[in-house]
Amino acid sequence: MNYEQFTAAIFECAKKKLSESALVEKQKILKNNGVMAIGISIRKKGENAAPIIYLEEYFKKYCLGADLETLTEHLIERSKSAPPAPLWEYEDFLDFRKIRHQVIYKLVNAKKNEKLLKEVPNLPMFDLAIVFCVMIPVNEGEYCSILIRNVHMDYWELPISLLYQCAKENTRRLCPYVFRPMEVYVKEHTGVCVPESPLLVLSNESGVNGASVLLYPGMPKYLYESIGKNYYLLPSSIHEFLIVPEEEGVFSVHLKEIVKEVNENHIAEEEFLSDSVYYFDGNIITKM
Repeated sequence: MNYEQFTAAIFECAKKKLSESALVEKQKILKNNGVMAIGISIRKKGENAAPIIYLEEYFKKYCLGADLETLTEHLIERSKSAPPAPLWEYEDFLDFRKIRHQVIYKLVNAKKNEKLLKEVPNLPMFDLAIVFCVMIPVNEGEYCSILIRNVHMDYWELPISLLYQCAKENTRRLCPYVFRPMEVYVKEHTGVCVPESPLLVLSNESGVNGASVLLYPGMPKYLYESIGKNYYLLPSSIHEFLIVPEEEGVFSVHLKEIVKEVNENHIAEEEFLSDSVYYFDGNIITKM
């Protein structure tokens, strides 16, 4: 059974097990870099929404020998304990004044998101694009995001310049930056000790879509003053940039090879940002 057949089978199995007690819906979500994710939502009677449980991990377990019945039962139990869907009023979303302080931006790859960029307001940046979201509270200290689309902009009658201004003010407030030596960052996030390295990590406190920290006002200059020299920016993923201080014998062509190898072998397709290397000379960023 291939992945498509598996998702259809587990969906039908869940519907049969729950019968009339809940509404089981199959969801297809277009994610970053054109990745299409398939999930299932199980909505109890009286609920307006339910979280989506994606099925990739269940298919992997199926391929390793787990049976469909057991996987379906696990999915149903998981849906009962899953965090609730965002609690917010749709009417609030229609009034930009009520959500303007929750607008943020993030960086994505322009070429891999060509289809998406036709549907959302965006600003180009080298081979990347800046897109915009609204952060919605889920639980205390937890958020999800809703991508702002052209239809929203038309309804709000809003210029993209104002959207960008709001995001510029909000993102650094809602997603504080983190700038750490590689070994410190890894230890903080994984508890694993790694050897000291000249690499530095630029991200945000959540570690999600942290590459956007580069857009924070004055950030490139701040990094330059902190390091004390020119530096290269390696797009490790949508979640962070690696900063490499310029040293004798370090060339952009070698760094490009490293970035490309890491992207091909260690980064999930959905988290890919770019194969490019960028350089800051104390004044401007250029794409190498």
